Amino acid sequence: MQAIKVVENLYCIEGRGFDSNIYIIIDEDRKAMLVDCGTGLYFNQLLNTLDKLNIDLENIKGVILTHMHFDHSGGVVKLLERRSIDVLAHKIDAKYLEEGDDEYVFAWGFGAKLKPIKISAYLEEGNNINFGDFNFKVLHTPGHTKGSICLYDEERKILLSGDTVFAGGGVGRFDLPSGSLKDLINSLERLSKIKVDKLLPGHGEIVTENGNLHIKLALNWIKY
Repeated sequence: MQAIKVVENLYCIEGRGFDSNIYIIIDEDRKAMLVDCGTGLYFNQLLNTLDKLNIDLENIKGVILTHMHFDHSGGVVKLLERRSIDVLAHKIDAKYLEEGDDEYVFAWGFGAKLKPIKISAYLEEGNNINFGDFNFKVLHTPGHTKGSICLYDEERKILLSGDTVFAGGGVGRFDLPSGSLKDLINSLERLSKIKVDKLLPGHGEIVTENGNLHIKLALNWIKY
């Protein structure tokens, strides 16, 4: 697993296999907040990559989940087996994570089961997450799931988009439990109206400039 520097103190670990991308936000004390956590199948490799960034397990403060699906949340279970951390998710998806609902978290699609995950904080539209030099606003962007979120740093024009929108105009599936094409279109229309330079999706390549173009491509494709 390779860590790609996006900006100072923000890195992307590209997903391997079915794993989501994992984003690492670092503060001045080398403590870290993760955004999404993969399936957990490559957990040891994740720890090795964090070690190369001089971040040890004890300095991981928590994980923010962009949505409930196992390819983003399974790794949280591995972390919780090692130490207590905060887990943050939108209040709608949090219900299914806490119940370990394999249908809704789509664990069955990966031939797996998800142990129930205790959510420390229920996120909703407009919450602010301050960590290090970053100030991310929670944007509720249903469509892929009812509780999908994006994280937006307005100052840096950075959008962590989960599986709502990908580089090249791709979008997440909307045919799984709690997915909705109508909601996804509405979410993309909303995202197309904010200024996005760097687009950091849940899978695939990151976009380092003109992220708005990719959002608009996705919206045009899905609407027409």
